[in-house]
Amino acid sequence: MQGMQRSLCLQVLVIAAIAMNGCADNTSADPAPNAPSMTDTVEMADAGTMNDSSNPDVNAAPLTPDTLIARVATAVCEQLESCCNAADADTYFTTLRDNVMIQEAGLATTFPPNVPTTDFDCVSALTTALEIAPFGPWVKAVEDGRVQFDQTEADACMKELASAECGVDATIALFDSQCYGLLPPASGLYPRRMFQRTSKIGDTCMPLTDGVGAAIYGTCDPATGWCCRKDETGACGLSENTEGVCVAAGSVGESCGLMPTMQFCKTGLDCGQAVCEEMSFEALSLGDTCYENFELKGDCEDSFCDLFGTGRCESLKPNGDACLSPDECIAGACTAGVCAQPSFCSTPGAWSEPQTTEPVVPASKIEAGALEVARLLEGKFSSLAQSQTDPTYFNIHLSSCLVNAPGYGNLVLYVEQASGDNLNQPYRQRLYVITGDGATVQSEIWAPVNAMAWVGTCNKAETVTVSDGDFSLRAGCDVYLQADDSGYVGGTEGDQCKSTLAGASYATSKVTLDASLLLSWDQGFNSGGIQVWGATAGPYRFDRLTSIVSSADWAAKVASVE
Repeated sequence: MQGMQRSLCLQVLVIAAIAMNGCADNTSADPAPNAPSMTDTVEMADAGTMNDSSNPDVNAAPLTPDTLIARVATAVCEQLESCCNAADADTYFTTLRDNVMIQEAGLATTFPPNVPTTDFDCVSALTTALEIAPFGPWVKAVEDGRVQFDQTEADACMKELASAECGVDATIALFDSQCYGLLPPASGLYPRRMFQRTSKIGDTCMPLTDGVGAAIYGTCDPATGWCCRKDETGACGLSENTEGVCVAAGSVGESCGLMPTMQFCKTGLDCGQAVCEEMSFEALSLGDTCYENFELKGDCEDSFCDLFGTGRCESLKPNGDACLSPDECIAGACTAGVCAQPSFCSTPGAWSEPQTTEPVVPASKIEAGALEVARLLEGKFSSLAQSQTDPTYFNIHLSSCLVNAPGYGNLVLYVEQASGDNLNQPYRQRLYVITGDGATVQSEIWAPVNAMAWVGTCNKAETVTVSDGDFSLRAGCDVYLQADDSGYVGGTEGDQCKSTLAGASYATSKVTLDASLLLSWDQGFNSGGIQVWGATAGPYRFDRLTSIVSSADWAAKVASVE
C-alpha cells in the first residue's frame, strides 16, 4: 500500500497522459503486470517507436457509436503488434478470457495464448469480443437514448491510444479504464470518458455490465441516483437485464445499506455504519504502525505496510530487493519476487516471433515441502468465529481435498469456498497444483471450466479424478510459500494475477498456514492501486474444523492416488 493520495495521483496522471503536475487534493475515489508507477516515467527511456499522425486512426473521421468498436479493436491491435510480445498478449487478453460474458459466448479460447500471436486475427477476434464486453452494452444504451455519446472525448481517447509510444505510454493507453482499457473504471468518479450517464430521478434505466457500480447505478447519473429494479415484493433489487427506475441516491448523513430496504449512496461516498459518509483513511508516515490485531490502522504515505513483518510503514524497495507485491517497490513492479523496472509491451517487433511454452514435466517424486503444505491445507475450515466477533467478516466455509489429476501434477488439491449459509453454492472453486521443496513451495492455481460440475467434490467418499481440459490455468496467480517456525507464509507475486471483479485490474493473495488455522487475505486493486474488493481490515481467519492427518498417513494417502 503506497498511500491513497499517491494511488489517486497515479490514476489522475494516467488519465492526463502523464502531465507531470502531481496531486494537490486528497480526494478519495485498471494496470498490467509491470505497469509503471509515475516514478518510472522519467526514468524509462523510449522503448520503441511512436505511432504518430501517420497512423490512420489519429486522423480518421470522428468516431460514432456505430464505428467505435471496430476502430478501438484496430487501434488496440496495432499497439499490440507494434510493441508487445506473446507474454504481453497473454496478459492483455486475460481480462477477456476471464470475463463471464465472453466465456458464455464461447470466445474465451479464441485469444492468446490459446491461439499463437503468429496465427491470431487480432482485429476480428477483438471486435467480436468488444461487442459483448465491455463496449457493446454501452453502445446499446446510447442507441436506446439512455446514455449520451461524447464524440470529443472518444476521439481524444483514440488519439492517446494510437499515438502512444511502446513501453510506459503504451501500457497506460492499453489499460486506461476511462478510455479503451478492457477493465472497468475504478469508480463513478472516474467513468468512461466517452459515455455520459444522464438519466434523472424518475427516468427509466437499465443496468450496465462495465463493473459492479454499473450494475447498481446503471444508466442513471450516479451523482444523483441509482437504478432500482423492483422484485416480486415491490422492493428495490438488482436483477439483471431488467428495466428499472432511477431513484435518489443517498447524500452525506442519509441512510444506506441492503437491509431492511436497499439504498445506495451517491458515487464518491462510502456507506459506513448504515450512513453515507465522505471517504477517509488516516495517512500514516514511515515507521508508523499500520497493521495490528488483524486490522489496518491507516494508509502508508510514500511507503508500504509490512503486513507479514513489522506491521509498520516501511521504505519502498529499490530494484533488486525481494518483494511479495508491487506496492512494496519504488518502480511499482514485482517480478519473480524481485522489485524490477516495468517491461510490459516494450519489445517492438516481438509480436511475430514464434510462441514458446515450457513443457510440463512431472516431478519424479513429490517433494517433502509440497507434501507438508498440502497436508496443512487439506480439510475443512471456517471463519465463523471471526465473523461473530467482527461483523465486517462473513461466515465462510472452506473445503480442501486431494484429487487425482495426473495431467496437472503429482500433488493436486481441490479447494472450494462458500458462504456458511449456502454451502451448496460455492463462490470460488480452484485446483491447487503444489510443488517445491526447500526454501519455497509453489501452488499453481487452476479454475474450473464448468464450475457446477465440481460442487461438493470434497464431500464424496471416493477420490475424484480430474481430466485434462476440466480446469484452466490462472496465469500469474501462483502462490509462493516460505517455511517459518510454525508453518508457511507467503502469497502471490507482484500484479501478475489479473482480476476484473468489481473494477479490479489485478488481485493479490497473502497466506499464513499452520496446523490449526489458515489466514487468507485476498484483495483486488484497480489500476491506481486502490483496493476495490476483499477484506480491508486484515485477513480472513479460517479455523480448522477437521483433525489434521498425520504426516505418515498423509504420505500414504497421496501415494495411493499417484
